[in-house]
Amino acid sequence: MAGEALGHVLDPRSGRPAPAWGSVTVIARDAVLADAAATALFVLGPVEGYRWAGRRGDLDALFLIERDGLLERRATGTLGRVPESRDTSAHTGRSR
Repeated sequence: MAGEALGHVLDPRSGRPAPAWGSVTVIARDAVLADAAATALFVLGPVEGYRWAGRRGDLDALFLIERDGLLERRATGTLGRVPESRDTSAHTGRSR
């Protein structure tokens, strides 16, 4: 709308699409939990979502946060122990 990129995930607090800050992936024993948690964490955003996921013992979350055309990685649980790629030139491909 009016040059603004809108996503399909709505924030129930505002009724508007959640800001497009990056992505979140969740691993859990239950696929329904992983799907619902990934959506909730995306709506919460990378700061509050990371805090919430870090307090949970039943899921692991990987956040890829877009900042100035680069991706920042934050992860909880076992995903936090996965080594990062040595390639530090990861770009989002989006133009500014």
